Amino acid sequence: MSPGEMFLRLVNSAFAASWLVLAVLALRLILRKAPRHVICLLWAVVAARLLLPVSVESPVSLVLSAETFPVERIYSSDRMIAMDRDSMHMDTGFDALNGEWLDEALMPGTADMVWLRSEMLGLLWLAGAAGMLIYGLTSYGKLRRRVATAVLAEPGVRRSENVEAPFVMGLFRPVIYLPFAMRKEDLPGVLAHERAHIARRDHIWKSLGFLILSIYWFDPLLWLAWVLFCRDLELACDERVTRGMGLADRQGYSEALLNCAVRQKAFTAPLAFGEVGVKRRIEAIMNMKKPARWLVLLSALAVAVSAVCFLTDPVRPKPEQDHDTREVYGLTVLEKK
Repeated sequence: MSPGEMFLRLVNSAFAASWLVLAVLALRLILRKAPRHVICLLWAVVAARLLLPVSVESPVSLVLSAETFPVERIYSSDRMIAMDRDSMHMDTGFDALNGEWLDEALMPGTADMVWLRSEMLGLLWLAGAAGMLIYGLTSYGKLRRRVATAVLAEPGVRRSENVEAPFVMGLFRPVIYLPFAMRKEDLPGVLAHERAHIARRDHIWKSLGFLILSIYWFDPLLWLAWVLFCRDLELACDERVTRGMGLADRQGYSEALLNCAVRQKAFTAPLAFGEVGVKRRIEAIMNMKKPARWLVLLSALAVAVSAVCFLTDPVRPKPEQDHDTREVYGLTVLEKK
């Protein structure tokens, strides 16, 4: 598969997933008092939409266009001989009023221009994706060297003079790193938070999210989704740690969060305790209430409906046969009736 063809397929996937991202943004506002771990499940649906190689058609699908660019027709193996250029169309959207798909006919010679431009954009996409992955691996390698001299404090926990805030690092064997200068009063809350991250496998989900972002780096909507996803991970972890805590304990946890707050230096950073949305997290912790059962059920229903409606593609009507075919030197050639 050429870079151009791969790029067009990713663009089609990004357009289809955009409707789901917009739905998640709306649901985050509607369900702002719902448990945050349920909101994280909505981001899991987004990831599934972007990663699944195939999708099934469904009459309840809310994706308006599953294939904005006709990749198969642009990259047909016998494009120069067998493709009837007058028959090529590009989806431009769905007319909800008439219930029909709107197509735009490509003029003769346009297919070659689309093919050439897609190849150029494909090379640009490949360079950007490689750059992000190299940057991520390089940043991770630098951080590994910084904590190479970390001292073992207890199983799964190390302390280092070269770190500013607690964080979790490691994919298969995650380790909690703590700064030597951290206050003893903050230690219980910090360790509970980082261990909750490990129990929830957040270090894996964040790495997977960065990998998806590296592939779809050209989509600004997914950059917004990445930022909100990271915030929701932290809020869900805070909810897990502070569930059942009294007001005094939540105040102590919030103070630890404020004391360990650091400026986010790189979007590839590991899960750091005070890295994302500290003010918003403290407000959520201090105002935390047990969500009503109906709200939990409504949130779970929203996840299920989103999966059914956005992980499927709309049913496309079968095109009418308006061409005859004949064999020329073993190749199928289309002829208008």
